[in-house]
Amino acid sequence: MKKSRSGKRFSTSSVKKSGEAKAEGNELTTKGENKSMQAEATISTTTPIVVIEKKKKKRKYSRGPLRALQELEKGLSSSARKLADAVQKGIEEYEDARDKSSTNKKDGALRDMLRNQSKALRIALPIAAEAPSDLLDSIADMKVVRDVTEKKRC
Repeated sequence: MKKSRSGKRFSTSSVKKSGEAKAEGNELTTKGENKSMQAEATISTTTPIVVIEKKKKKRKYSRGPLRALQELEKGLSSSARKLADAVQKGIEEYEDARDKSSTNKKDGALRDMLRNQSKALRIALPIAAEAPSDLLDSIADMKVVRDVTEKKRC
C-alpha cells in the first residue's frame, strides 16, 4: 500500500503471467516452460482516480402562479412518460409472446391470445402503477402546497 500526497492509501497492482516468472535482464523465463521470451522492461504505476461530483443545479422559476404551473407540468410529463414506457414494454412483450406462439403451433397466436395478453399486463401494470404516485409526489413537492401546509401547522 502506498500513500498519496493527500495521505489517502491506494494500492498498486502488477500484471503476472500464469505460473511463476523470473525476470533476468530483458529475458523472461517461466518455471513451467523452457522457452524464454523477450520482454520489455516497463514500469507501470497506478494513480488513484478522483471522481468529482457536480452539484445539481437549482431550477429557475418565476414567483407566483406560474411557478406552480411549471412544477405541476413537470410532474404531469414525468407520469405521462412513465405510462408511455409501460405501454411500450407491454406491447413489446405481447408481440414477442404472440410471435413465439404462432411459430410453435397452428393458429397459436389466436389460441394463446389471453395468455399472451396476461404476460404483457404482468409487465406493464407494475410500471404504470408508479405514474399516479409520481404525479402526487410532484404535487406535494410544489412550493405552493408546501407553503400552505406549513401555514396550517403553525
